[in-house]
Amino acid sequence: MRQRLLALLLLPALALAPSACKQKPSGAVDVVVIGAQPQMRDPALGPLTPPDTVLVGNVAQGLVTLDASGNVVGGLAERWNVSDDGMSYIFRLAETKWSDGKKVTAQQVAKLLKREIGPRSKDRFKDALGAIDDIVAMTDRVIEIRLTAPRPNLLSILAQPELAIIRGDQGTGPFALAPEQNVKGKLRLTRAISNPDEETTEKEEVLLSGAGAEDAVRSFAADKTDMVLGGTFADLAYAQRIKLPRGTLRFDPASG
Repeated sequence: MRQRLLALLLLPALALAPSACKQKPSGAVDVVVIGAQPQMRDPALGPLTPPDTVLVGNVAQGLVTLDASGNVVGGLAERWNVSDDGMSYIFRLAETKWSDGKKVTAQQVAKLLKREIGPRSKDRFKDALGAIDDIVAMTDRVIEIRLTAPRPNLLSILAQPELAIIRGDQGTGPFALAPEQNVKGKLRLTRAISNPDEETTEKEEVLLSGAGAEDAVRSFAADKTDMVLGGTFADLAYAQRIKLPRGTLRFDPASG
């Protein structure tokens, strides 16, 4: 039997699901998010639901992202510098490709970020980024964010899934949304992991779907689901009614 994990509150990324288990499950990992069916949506068009946030956060990334402990780490940016006065953030992009294989450029990223904070944007973090004066592509791989006033929490905001860089329905990973679904009511996410020591590539798959809290917990308890994400303390009662293996109920240390 697979060692499984039930989690209330969002985890930073589905990529953590296999590593959170004592034994890595074989085949696709079946993940249910509490809520409606996840959809790939542009955050600039309106707030994301929790299931949408999980999907967007795994098929797209921002300049930075959060690790499992809630620390800011590199996303599209491989490194960054902050000026002494806190008014300028300069990011150097890693060599990255869109899901269609085309190169990601600083000009594209700057344009898409400007759209997220533009006058027509409905991104829920738009007001929190009001101190941004301009976003400039300095070279093909270097972006500068200029502020009108220091914002010590800027990196934490940029790490949220709502600030992931999306072009149409394309992101930059770590997972890609597979065009062939094959499983009714579930989205298939895939990614390839290279093993430099053995010169091999391993494919990881996640089947992602949404469900109500009670149905999601019952499915997990019946061994039909490998992982449950999302929910609030209002949903905790469903998990407490069912006897679960010790250590399967966990709380995320960071939101996003």
